[in-house]
Amino acid sequence: MKSVRTLHCSDISESSLEEINGLSELTNLKDLKLRVPTYFPGMTIGCFDALLSSIGMLGDLKHLSLECWHKYDGYDSQLDSLSDPPPYLQTIHLKGLSFNIVPKWIGELRCLRILSLRVLYLPSDMVRVLGKLPSLVFARFYVSDVSQDKVVVRTGLFPVLECFDFQSDEDVTANLSFEPGAMPKLQRLALAFDWQEWRGATPTGMEWECLLCLLDIDLSITTVSSNNNLKHKYDTMESAFKDAARMHPRHPSVTYF
Repeated sequence: MKSVRTLHCSDISESSLEEINGLSELTNLKDLKLRVPTYFPGMTIGCFDALLSSIGMLGDLKHLSLECWHKYDGYDSQLDSLSDPPPYLQTIHLKGLSFNIVPKWIGELRCLRILSLRVLYLPSDMVRVLGKLPSLVFARFYVSDVSQDKVVVRTGLFPVLECFDFQSDEDVTANLSFEPGAMPKLQRLALAFDWQEWRGATPTGMEWECLLCLLDIDLSITTVSSNNNLKHKYDTMESAFKDAARMHPRHPSVTYF
């Protein structure tokens, strides 16, 4: 078993404490995918602590996916306190978990290439920490509250990022801006939001001298309605993004989903 390189488990909550502790012995493990389903009883605090401890001992782990839909508020806070993450992680997918802010240990992962997670806030200091990750090429963030702290991507941040996927139920366009020289290799910008919240803006810096490698702008609209007033608002938003795309030197495509 110690030679196992890939482990996927559809319900880790059915595992015993002994089995969870045994994960730490899989020293050749590269790919770990675990799921805690919604139904009762989920995992005990002790078992989840043991799971995090075992994950921290997997020194060669490259890919981590943790899907936790069980509605216990303690899981995210426990994961936030992970003190010794596997140093060579390249991929992190955290599904179903919602953090107040991005866990600090993620900012230590110099090999991280792909990151997907949900947070309540994305303050500017954490944008700066994430933006200094030297290997990050794909980032997907769902931010519950974008109105408290505007997301400003400063010059020089996210030097190799190619895809930025930013999601919220609020208007992300009014609370997202890019400085010249930020995300210099970005090719795809994906925005998902409730278009009834849209207040008439496109992200500041999306055109002209910013995001010079941008090829695609993908908009995912989370509310659908046949109301004529909303239809007019939708058309206005489409026109605004296409106008911004026309001003961009690469004339990126604008696609709606």
